[in-house]
Amino acid sequence: MNFARNDSGRSIGQAYDSLHRIQAILAYLHIMKHSVPGISQFLDEAKHTYVQALARFSATDFLGAKEFAEASGSLSRIVEIVMARTLRSDSTLPSLVPPPPDHISVSPESVHVEEDLAHAESVLARIHWVLEHGTLPSEDRAQVRKIASWGDAFYKQARHTYRNAVLEDASEFAQAALAGAYSAEHVCRKWYANHPASL
Repeated sequence: MNFARNDSGRSIGQAYDSLHRIQAILAYLHIMKHSVPGISQFLDEAKHTYVQALARFSATDFLGAKEFAEASGSLSRIVEIVMARTLRSDSTLPSLVPPPPDHISVSPESVHVEEDLAHAESVLARIHWVLEHGTLPSEDRAQVRKIASWGDAFYKQARHTYRNAVLEDASEFAQAALAGAYSAEHVCRKWYANHPASL
C-alpha cells in the first residue's frame, strides 16, 4: 500500500513538473506575442488528466492515480514537442544561444524512426481494438478516442515525412504519436486495472 502510494505520488509529481515546464515556455511565447495553433487542446487534456490523477489519489486509488498522471505526462510531452518545433522553426523569435552548425546537428537514424513508427502503430492498434471491442464507460471511451485521434494524426504526419525522407520531422512526429498513444493507453489501463472482470 505504501509503495503504491509513493509510486503514484512520484508520477503525479513528474506530471506536475511537466505542466510547469510547459507553462514557462507558454509564458515566453506570450511575451513574444507568438501563439502556437492547436496547442490548447493538448494542454487542456494534460491538465484534465492531472486533475483526474489527484482525484484518484485522494480516493486512495493509487493505481488509477498513477495511470492518469502518466497520461498527463505523455500529453505534456506532445505539447513540448509541438512547442519545440515552433520555437526552432521561427527565426523571428530570439534565442538564448545561437543554433549549432549544420554539420554538427545529429540527424536521427532511419532505423530508429522505423522502430518508433512500428511501436506507435502497435500501441494505437491496441487502443482502437479496445475502443471497438472493450467495455469502457462512455465518458472514458470519449476521452480515449479523443487522445488516440491525436496519436493517429501525428502518426500519419510521421509516415508522410518519413516517406519524404525528412528524418528529423518524422522522428518528432513519431515521438508525438507515441506520446498520444501512451496517454490513451494509460487511461484504458486505469479502467481495466480497476475492473479486471471486464477484460
